Amino acid sequence: MALLELPDPNAKTSLQLNMQGPVFEAGIPVPLMIDALGHVQGLLDKAYLGLIDRRRMSKEDRLRFFLQTQRVAHGSLEADLGVIFTGAQAVLPMFGTLGPNGIWEYAKSTFEFIKLVFESVKKGQQVSYVFNADRSVVQVNTGTQTQTFNGPVYNIASMSIGHYQGLAQTLDSSQVIDIRLGEDEKRDIGLTLPERHLFDFPSRVEDQPYRVECELYEFDKFDKNGRLRVGPGQSIPEGQYRFEVVGSQAAEDYVAAMLKQSVKVTCLREVAENPINGDKIFRLQVISVDA
Repeated sequence: MALLELPDPNAKTSLQLNMQGPVFEAGIPVPLMIDALGHVQGLLDKAYLGLIDRRRMSKEDRLRFFLQTQRVAHGSLEADLGVIFTGAQAVLPMFGTLGPNGIWEYAKSTFEFIKLVFESVKKGQQVSYVFNADRSVVQVNTGTQTQTFNGPVYNIASMSIGHYQGLAQTLDSSQVIDIRLGEDEKRDIGLTLPERHLFDFPSRVEDQPYRVECELYEFDKFDKNGRLRVGPGQSIPEGQYRFEVVGSQAAEDYVAAMLKQSVKVTCLREVAENPINGDKIFRLQVISVDA
């Protein structure tokens, strides 16, 4: 697997997160701060996981790798963040790229990749990917240009999208209008108000109805939506899905369905058009439930 050529992956890396907007005039809303810092940690976590070829952080991973801050300023959200890496080189694969600077460089490259892909799709361009034989290099073709990235960036991007969506969703004219993350005061990763919906997935509701056996384990009787779990061996892949009730069905039927271990629903698939991971079931539109 080809890797970025870095002079010193273990070089000390200090980042600054800066968020500007009217919401900070009276102070820093703690839930917003926690959410934003969580997504920043998540972006770096996904770079770390992409380099060691895993999907989840273990307790041991968290002891080795985390962000640390000694200062949060007000008037805007300004946080000085140190990328902390402890004792990993002896036990982790690909140690030549792991380290504060190595992980940050991959996170930056991943942002360039994701932004290129989503900006191109929003313009109506058809994006395609071409890997070399060992998948160490990926070329992104948008129809008007071709850019080359190191192979790990593709996998890191596929895991990172949710964090970019989370940060973008904090953008609002009455709250946050600008987000910047970078070394010193650089804008290595940046989002502005017009980019609030950049990472949204367009979705479509399919025509074909499916009938599946499932467990309803969450339901909001006011908004008429919730979550359900589809069992194995059915026409919709096993897993947990968000769902929304179609039309003016009685909420009581769904409340009653939650009391049963298993019910059958008839539903339509709402599919999100993910330009990196491919189409994925976004949620289910439930036509009826056998309560």
